[in-house]
Amino acid sequence: MPYLSSLLLMTALTHAVIEPREPRTLAREIDPVVITGDCFGDFLGVDKKNVRVYALRGGVFGPIPYQVDERLPDGEYAYDSGEKAAEDTDKGRIDANDELVFLASDLGGRVTRSVWPEGHGGGLEIAIRDPRDGARGWAYLLAFRDPPAPSPLDYVESWTGANGVSYVRTNGYLASNERYPENASRLTNLQITHSANEAGAINVMDSSKLRVAVEYKFIRIQKDVTQFATRQIGLIDGPVRVLTRNEVKMYLFLGLWLPSPESVGVSYPWGYEVPNKVNVPVSPNEGSGSSVRITFDFNPGDHGRFFYSDQNPNPVIADGIMSDAESKLNLTLPRWTVSSSSNGTMITHLALDPALQARARLYYKDDASLDDAPEYHKGAFGEVGYWIGIGGQKPGDYLVKFVAILLREFSAGDEARYLPMIEAPLEYELRPPLS
Repeated sequence: MPYLSSLLLMTALTHAVIEPREPRTLAREIDPVVITGDCFGDFLGVDKKNVRVYALRGGVFGPIPYQVDERLPDGEYAYDSGEKAAEDTDKGRIDANDELVFLASDLGGRVTRSVWPEGHGGGLEIAIRDPRDGARGWAYLLAFRDPPAPSPLDYVESWTGANGVSYVRTNGYLASNERYPENASRLTNLQITHSANEAGAINVMDSSKLRVAVEYKFIRIQKDVTQFATRQIGLIDGPVRVLTRNEVKMYLFLGLWLPSPESVGVSYPWGYEVPNKVNVPVSPNEGSGSSVRITFDFNPGDHGRFFYSDQNPNPVIADGIMSDAESKLNLTLPRWTVSSSSNGTMITHLALDPALQARARLYYKDDASLDDAPEYHKGAFGEVGYWIGIGGQKPGDYLVKFVAILLREFSAGDEARYLPMIEAPLEYELRPPLS
């Protein structure tokens, strides 16, 4: 979780404490606030280098981490690096499809314009509201001709290491494809930590897995994660989130690779989301086993891991032995799942195109003897994910959005604190400030 920097705390001790006109009542912390530029009014056309986002935190009105992610006229992000790197046509000036991003944890109390820093050239109040209970928090978008220094905090970073390995690190987790550089989307290392440099954190992940099976007329094609090549071709590494544009190809035969829809992964301090398109090029045979399977298999040394979901509220233990309770799990598509141990917790959610939703279900296996290659440890140890049937599906692209929330501290029932981010997104309004 992001907290106040020592710099702000020291400032609070040496300057008069500012009292809010209205205190923050919003309890939510991890939620990203993503505001599109069409709400910005007079800020449209302002160079993004000349804006700052401020909030009243701990009695100090100061800058908070934020970023403005630009989009090109066709809706594609203007990536800072990689083959897809491109400058927006407005050359850094905010337009209607750009996105302002910050975290709910950095919101503060409501203030009047009188406490704004000297040298500002105007601004807007950003009022954030929880639709469930009306709780509120505030931030302020300010323009400057000579902008002050931004917040020094950087919550998430990404880099490419040796052999093309892609890393994402926050104070909450370290994730990479370290054991399989050929596929940037294959998660083979996941350490869920208290801090970026925590000693002794273990890798809880054996491998993320993807399986595709298609039956079309007399042809049957089966592919696994090793037959997909994914490489990073665009990157935005901001202080609040990292956006990664991936090129995806599927191996056919005789050295031939078929391009698949490109995907964008979004990494936050609390975890990540992957809005993807599942491409169905032809209509697979009706009633066939044609399907897409997306799962996560955990390391056998991650002892004490347990699983439950909204459809299965009684936890089951993942120990490599498929118990009677595990065999009888309700496989109806869950709203959320929890897989947890003392080494970290993963909460997952899958949002599907309505055309696919009725065809999807939970996938769960806990069997040390199962041969489920490719993997690094034989067997399934609380392997959890989703199976999506595509037999008889009409050709086209179908949206599949996966969200993973990664937590170091967790007790059963804590998911209720984090799921509102998915199920009841925060509302926002930009308006003139109090005078």
